[in-house]
Amino acid sequence: MHPHRFDALTRSLVERGTRRRLLHHATGVAMAFAAARAHWRAEAATCPSGYHPCGGDGECCDFFDGVCCGEGDRICCGPNDICFNPGDGQVSFCQAKCGPNQFRCDNGAGNCCDYFGGVCCGADLGICCNPGDICDRQTGDVPTCATPCDLFSRRCATSGECCPYGQTCCGEVCCRAGERCPFNECLPARTRRRRRKHRRRRH
Repeated sequence: MHPHRFDALTRSLVERGTRRRLLHHATGVAMAFAAARAHWRAEAATCPSGYHPCGGDGECCDFFDGVCCGEGDRICCGPNDICFNPGDGQVSFCQAKCGPNQFRCDNGAGNCCDYFGGVCCGADLGICCNPGDICDRQTGDVPTCATPCDLFSRRCATSGECCPYGQTCCGEVCCRAGERCPFNECLPARTRRRRRKHRRRRH
């Protein structure tokens, strides 16, 4: 066989094999894309127009005002919420947005608190005390919101009464001077009974 004819035959066989492989791969890609598109349409059909399913099969969420959140991003946060991610492998969750003059306690996971007059309190500093209240960190083991006492009084227990000077704390209440506190209850002071001396009668 002539060398030129042999080279031409070899090239034709190689080109045919390459074309067949390319055609085979292209057909597979097209079928995979069509299956994925059909699956997406089937899932999207469960949500109304303008919404999409979170996590593929979760809650329906608005395309513009919704945010997918939670485990597997299957929960939808509303337009007035945000998706907070605590980090360290914890599951994200939806929480209400704070106002323009507010900040969030507990490093972003707690209550919304006012910049002016707001105080974060509680075990994880996640709650916000009402305006005018303080966070009592000295009375109990856990910081608690309480009404402030004046300079001449002190608070009894957690969120207890403010005892003025001269009174003592008894649980969460104040005992007056002279009263006793046996069982977290103010009782009158004990009165000593005088023993009567019986004189021996002389017979």
